[in-house]
Amino acid sequence: MKKVYSFLTALLVTTLLIPWQLNAQILLDENFDDLTSGVPEGWVAEGTYSKSWQSTKDSYTSGWENSYGVFFNCYSASTGLTAILKSPVIDLSSSTKDMILSFYLYDAEEDDIKVYLSTDGGATYESTLLLECAKISGWQTIEIPLAAYKTESNVCIVWHGVSSYGYSRPTLDNIMIAPAPSCAQAENLAVTDVTQNDATLTWSFAQGKGAAAEEYAIEVFLNGQEKPLISETVEPEVNGNVYSYAVEGEFTSGTAYYFTVKGICGSDDEAAIAKSSVFYTLCDPYELPIVVDSISAEKMLPCWTLNNSDMLDGTLYLNSGSSYLVTPSILHAANDIEVTLRYAGSSKGTGFYYGIASDASCSDFDTLGYVTHNSSYGESEISVNTAGTKFGDATGKVFAIRPDTYMFIYGINVHQKPCCPSVEQVQAVAIDSASIEVSWLGSAASYNITLVDTVANETINRTATTNPAVLG
Repeated sequence: MKKVYSFLTALLVTTLLIPWQLNAQILLDENFDDLTSGVPEGWVAEGTYSKSWQSTKDSYTSGWENSYGVFFNCYSASTGLTAILKSPVIDLSSSTKDMILSFYLYDAEEDDIKVYLSTDGGATYESTLLLECAKISGWQTIEIPLAAYKTESNVCIVWHGVSSYGYSRPTLDNIMIAPAPSCAQAENLAVTDVTQNDATLTWSFAQGKGAAAEEYAIEVFLNGQEKPLISETVEPEVNGNVYSYAVEGEFTSGTAYYFTVKGICGSDDEAAIAKSSVFYTLCDPYELPIVVDSISAEKMLPCWTLNNSDMLDGTLYLNSGSSYLVTPSILHAANDIEVTLRYAGSSKGTGFYYGIASDASCSDFDTLGYVTHNSSYGESEISVNTAGTKFGDATGKVFAIRPDTYMFIYGINVHQKPCCPSVEQVQAVAIDSASIEVSWLGSAASYNITLVDTVANETINRTATTNPAVLG
């Protein structure tokens, strides 16, 4: 893979000239961040709803990335009221480039918002529909090419909202009309072949959104940081529509990163920057014991794998069916591990599977047992071991649990299996006025059993050599 470096003078010229050239072509750029009430100068908000598009500054709604935007509060409007937002007049014929309209839209029901283009400054517009929005949950980027209107000089963009009481709160932010990219923006950013210190960065392109570049500016960041750890201009490997670049030996184990990609098609032609999701490098294997006595993201991420789960007030909540909890890789013999779990099940009679696997994917999960919940929502503690695993004394494996319905975990302790195995699933089988019958899981020759009389505040000690045992 070839790295391409530029001289400092070339970088300075690029830095100084390109922003001016691009900004000269931008015809509309409104982020609403300086807006305290109403709409910006040159914009018009009208319609049959008295609180047509208004600033999010003093509301419980925020703009894109927690900035300010403008929103249409359908929660407070009766059904069928209109809220119409009109942009300033724009002269598309003033640009030599094809233009594209882009904006962020949040929380819209189907048919809540329609986007029109007026060629008479906003006087009429319903004959030119640009977009009829489908249902949108969360923020979504909208892009609409305007090349078909490049000769028009009296253009106004219109967002026409119709209220659907009680269902949505459509919000607009970062509205821009700028040159359509000739250098395509990367998408589908991902990482593969991740180890403790290496990762391969990959991306692709949507067809019809510009040309792919030959060189790319790659930057890698620690999660939460804005100063890059790695900044390189590279020529990636290309396989069809998948572009990849391997970063070797530059990462730290168990650490969160993200990366950006910017295509470079020429000295004055660069793509918009694309940003990846956060990814984690693999953790180094853990030595025993591994103790999490109070659940928290700081203690468990990124080295524990928590699939389809949430952390709630110091408790790990595993959703039903597809969720699982996987320990970090354990630097200890796979068949010599005991795990003590503090947990609560959601429904008596359901439970969870436990076992050993090679890695967090659990593709070769070796099921060693099933624990049944003896109560609903009552906290329990149990110890299970891995003595019978097919992996034998191999090291570097993971321990995993998979519930068949949702459950709560309050603490977990992974340690070496004791010489005398722990007793599991102790329960009272039968009780009458003179005796109690107790059963458990265990393989020792004899057991010391302590009964506690909570009324008389006394303890009674017995020795049992049968299981179950009747104690009088």
